[in-house]
Parts: sequence; C-alpha cells; structure tokens
Amino acid sequence: MKAIRSLKIIKIFISGLQKAAKKIFEAHKITHNRAFGEKLNIVGRYDEDEQAVILRFLMDINSLVEASFEKFYADHCDRK
Repeated sequence: MKAIRSLKIIKIFISGLQKAAKKIFEAHKITHNRAFGEKLNIVGRYDEDEQAVILRFLMDINSLVEASFEKFYADHCDRK
C-alpha cells in the first residue's frame, strides 16, 4: 500500500513539474520573441552598407571570443 501511495505522490509531483516547465518555456518564448523584435528594430535603423559593417564587426568580435575560449579550454580543460 505504501508503494502505491508513494507512486501517486510521485506522479502528482511530476505533473506539477511538467506544468511549471511549460509555463517557463512559454515565458521564455515570449521574452525571446520580444527581444528578437527589438533587435530587428535596431538593425532596421541602418542602411545596408552600415549593416554590412556592423555584421563584419560582430563576426570579428565573435572570432576573438571563440579563439579566447578555445585557448582557455586547451590550457585549462583539455588535460587528462
């Protein structure tokens, strides 16, 4: 009997977790979409040539960040 009761409690707990996870997912989706729209509005303020310069700059920055992470990982995390 205790096992059946414990199983019911676990099922109720998991159901509550699933409902909470769905709410978190929906809130994240709404926030993500809103932020994406705001970023599109910012980019839309620039003409195509300016956007090309911005994109090149961001790609250069991204390359630097990736290289620094790769170096850090190689120096500190890749050891056995």
